[in-house]
Amino acid sequence: MAFGAPRFFVTFDLIGSYDGERNKVVEFLPAGAAIAAKRAQLDTDIVVWLTAWNNLNALTGVYVSSSFVPSYFITEKYVEDTSVPSFTGAENVYLEAQIQAELNAKGVKYSTYIQSPDPQIFSGNSVNTNKIDPADAAYLAFAALYEDGGICAISDGDQFVSPINISAAALRSVRSGKAF
Repeated sequence: MAFGAPRFFVTFDLIGSYDGERNKVVEFLPAGAAIAAKRAQLDTDIVVWLTAWNNLNALTGVYVSSSFVPSYFITEKYVEDTSVPSFTGAENVYLEAQIQAELNAKGVKYSTYIQSPDPQIFSGNSVNTNKIDPADAAYLAFAALYEDGGICAISDGDQFVSPINISAAALRSVRSGKAF
């Protein structure tokens, strides 16, 4: 598995467009051999784009839009450059495994989900048991990514209490992103 050839998308929030507020998504193709070089080039390219759009040339009057960009966010998209495995239909593509625990800042319970969970995280290593093993090492390692001091946030920067105390571990069926 190797992800490479990053593509960068920048969403610019716009104020002053015809209906008040909008956003514009621009795909940038920065040059550079290494990802770090491409990311550095992207910063330069954003300034060039903003200059041509409006923000940095408001005093000179040389720009294409009268809207203003108060903020933007960057999305980096990496594409798997090896072949995609074929799916036999035996995978759990319509199942989601739940991790529910207490958030550190709010003292409330919150859930995140694992789409297409592997059978190893279930009791007896079988999805047919319909019961997630809350002591499974892979399950706990994934959940720890979201606990206080981990590298992921649940929502608005919140993380689970550390050490994580999983209060619910369930399985649900979904189709088209909706539970049924």
